[in-house]
Amino acid sequence: MQKDRIAYVDQIRIFLTCLVVAHHAGQAYGPTGGVWVVDNMDKAPWLGNFFFINASYMMGLYFFISGYFLVFSINRKSNAAFTRDRLKKLGIPLLFFIFLVFLPFNYFGAGGQGNIFQFLTETYVNKPPIATGHLWFVASLLAYSFIYLHLFHRWLVKKSGNFG
Repeated sequence: MQKDRIAYVDQIRIFLTCLVVAHHAGQAYGPTGGVWVVDNMDKAPWLGNFFFINASYMMGLYFFISGYFLVFSINRKSNAAFTRDRLKKLGIPLLFFIFLVFLPFNYFGAGGQGNIFQFLTETYVNKPPIATGHLWFVASLLAYSFIYLHLFHRWLVKKSGNFG
């Protein structure tokens, strides 16, 4: 483990990752609605309580942890280096999954009829959550990082003279 890692934060992130996996694995078997590739007709009603409690804090805590450490990451790098690193860590995987995994999956799942470019435009312009699939978190994190960097961080640095 690296010296600058905070062990208990890593442990919280591991716990949250396990909850994400459990949440999504159970959605085909519980009363959550939505369309799932695997779907059990006999729903387990007790999973509804797990989903409700889990969803009430799980992703919010992920965003909180990410936002807390974002400031330290920005302060260690130039704006250009931070942007480049974010695009490399989050943008490339997001684009890979959007175009090479979710687009074909959604296109053929919808019947595969018509022009794939028309489907791409319809899906990505009119139904963005479908376009990003389960990577909505990564897309949001990327957007929030750039919004903070280009709007709030500059303002905070100008106002305080030295923020972070």
